[in-house]
Formats: sequence, C-alpha cells, structure tokens
Amino acid sequence: MSRPVMYWCSWLLMIAGLGWASYLLLTTIEHPADLIPGQWQWLVLATFFLGLSLMTNVVLFHLFLSMQKPVTLAMSARLHLVGQLLRYLPGRIWGVVYQIGLTRDNLSTPIIVRTNLDMMMFLLIGNTVVAITLIGYRSGWPVLLSAGIVLTGFSIVGFVFLGGANRLLRLTASILPGQISRLLQALAETKADPIRLLVVSGWFAAGWLLYLIAWQMIAQAYPIYAEVDFVNLCALYTLASIIGIVSAITPAGLGVREAAFVILAGARAQTDVIGFIAVFGRVWLLTVEIFLMLGAFGMFLMMGKKQ
Repeated sequence: MSRPVMYWCSWLLMIAGLGWASYLLLTTIEHPADLIPGQWQWLVLATFFLGLSLMTNVVLFHLFLSMQKPVTLAMSARLHLVGQLLRYLPGRIWGVVYQIGLTRDNLSTPIIVRTNLDMMMFLLIGNTVVAITLIGYRSGWPVLLSAGIVLTGFSIVGFVFLGGANRLLRLTASILPGQISRLLQALAETKADPIRLLVVSGWFAAGWLLYLIAWQMIAQAYPIYAEVDFVNLCALYTLASIIGIVSAITPAGLGVREAAFVILAGARAQTDVIGFIAVFGRVWLLTVEIFLMLGAFGMFLMMGKKQ
C-alpha cells in the first residue's frame, strides 16, 4: 500500500475513533444533571490529574517502544493516544493497525506488536497488583499479605520482561509452522533491559499516584458522596476494567466493565453510589481521552506541516 493511501487511511481511522468515542460518550449520558458537581473546581483539578496520569502511559509506551528501536517521544505520543481511542472501535485491532500503517517505513510490524503486548502485559499485571493491594489495605488485611502480593507482582514482571516471555515465544515458535512461527521468532528478539524496566516501574507508580489523587478529588467535587471511600472504589473500578479487557467480549471492555464493577462493589457501597461511579467513570475517562485525541490531531497536523 502506497504512502499517500496509508496517510489517508490513518486520518480515516483517527476520525472514526474520535466519532465512535463521542457517540459512546453521548449515549452514556442519559441524565446529565446527575453528573453536575457541587464543587466544579475540584472536578477540574481531578480531571487535570487524570490527564496527567494518562499521559504517564504515553511515557510507558515510549519506553517499551524505545527498547525495540529509538523513536521520538512525539511519535510515541501520537501512536499511543490515537491507538488508545481506536480500541473503542468494534474489532479491537484498529489501534495496532493504525500504528503499523503509520510507521511502516520506520518500524517493523513485530516491533509494534511486541510493544503493545509488553505494554498490555505490564499494565494488566501492575494494575491488578496495585488494585488488590489497595483493596487489602482498605479492608485491613495483614501487612505481610499485602507485601507478599506486591513481591509476587514484581517477581512475575521480572520473569516476563527479563527473558521469560522471549523463551516462551521461542518455545511456541518451535511448535507452530510457517509464518506464525517466523512472527513469534521476530517477537522474541527484544532485548531484556533491567534498568529500563525500573524506569518503567517508576513512571507506572507515578501514574497511579496521580490517578488516586484524581479519584480522591472526585469525593470533594460531589459533597453528597463525601463519606464514600473513593480510593477503594477506584481499586474496584480498576479490577472491573481489567475483567472487561480480558473478557474480550466488547471493545475496550465497555459494558462488561460496568457490570463487573456493580458486582464487585455490591457489598462495599450503596446502590446509588455504585450506579453513579459506573456512569461517571465511563464519561470521565472517555472525555479526557477524547481531548487527548484532539491533542494528537494537533500534533498530527504540526508534524505534517514540518514534513
């Protein structure tokens, strides 16, 4: 496929992702008055911190991609932000398709696929460990149990990213035939980098700190929920999001995430609080991602003019 065709296909995918996310946002808000905060300034601050938290994921993507081949942070931001919004499109693959098409002259398909796999695995493991640890802390679990969960998470991450994943890919490639085997062999060519993994973990921790601050500010924005433990609900919402992603039933786990959250939080909060968080969480995250996507549009235009 020629470069001009790929250019326009990239534009079409970006527009489709933005349009579909906007549609999901509008169809989620059935009663807008329920989402009006009592203290607007806290909601603005919370949204700012949420945006910063999501931007740390851009840095994580950049670090994982740079392990394969050096790229600019601007290119990583463009790839990640657009790719994240495109995950809402039916089919789940359009974000990776966009990234492969945009970088076909500079980055190989295995590099893009491996970067996304590494990012997904790290976030699934890391978010699960942090969420369970937070729930345990809020529930009064023994400190040793929480420490054991964290150490187990670190051990799994170390195994996966310091050679374990590569060995597993090579073993699988030796069993499977043809092109699949060659693709798996190519995916296993990434280099283990302990120092870079520590840097990734540091940015991941910073992102979680910003995310928790944002959720805690929501309690200030809605005084009627001032007594609600938003840190605990944040952890439960994260687990519900992981269930939605792993289920692979709907794009980005939408619907499944909300249903899982209602079940997980059923014994820890009142029904009206659970319903509010389920709706608010989707609207809040989608809104911020749409604005970040618009920023990616601006970046796309500026980079296009320079080229």
